[in-house]
Amino acid sequence: MPSHRYRDVYRRVEVPLTTRRWPEARLTSAPLWVPVDLRDGNQALPEPMNPARKRRLFELLVAMGYKEIEVGYPSASATDFDFVRQIAETDLAPDDVTVVVFTPARRDLIERTVESIRGIDNPVVVHMYTATAPVWRDIVLRQSRSELLETVLGGGRDVLEFAGDLPNVRFEFSPEVFNLTEPDFALDVCNAMTRLWDAAPDRPVILNLPATVEIATPTRSSTCT
Repeated sequence: MPSHRYRDVYRRVEVPLTTRRWPEARLTSAPLWVPVDLRDGNQALPEPMNPARKRRLFELLVAMGYKEIEVGYPSASATDFDFVRQIAETDLAPDDVTVVVFTPARRDLIERTVESIRGIDNPVVVHMYTATAPVWRDIVLRQSRSELLETVLGGGRDVLEFAGDLPNVRFEFSPEVFNLTEPDFALDVCNAMTRLWDAAPDRPVILNLPATVEIATPTRSSTCT
């Protein structure tokens, strides 16, 4: 393999390896487990689940005791959209289960996503993402830092426009490929989103920091800050 053609992660993004307290941290209470099999796992299948299979898996996750479940990517396929509508129109989701839906920071897809959750009485999380790493900025998105920040904030404003009046909805943001993003830029983007969405104790904002593509050992990675 011609690995000499590529720069390693250490030369792409500098991460200071000082004052890191997380390796010594210990969990003191049970974490909130949020399965994403109905979204991520489904996308990975050569033949994605149909609504009946998605329903069986959802019911299994509920029976296992999960209280927050990412149920799909409603703007990506009719199957996912229809499954979320099934949750809205039936009693499939117990009252104490939070439903999470996934969307990119694109206005038409955000609108479609919010359309899918209308009528759901359960707590709902709208999870918006945008890739922030320099490789994605330079090659895929072709945007500078400031341009990408405005793209993210534009998506955040669209989420507020379409879902801000729904009292049972909270928001989540993922700086996708966080582990290949400069820490200072990831911090700027996340802080901008919590300010935009007016994060508060009664309506907290979730910041998901994904190691989208593993590129280093855990002791180097910045994913656990």
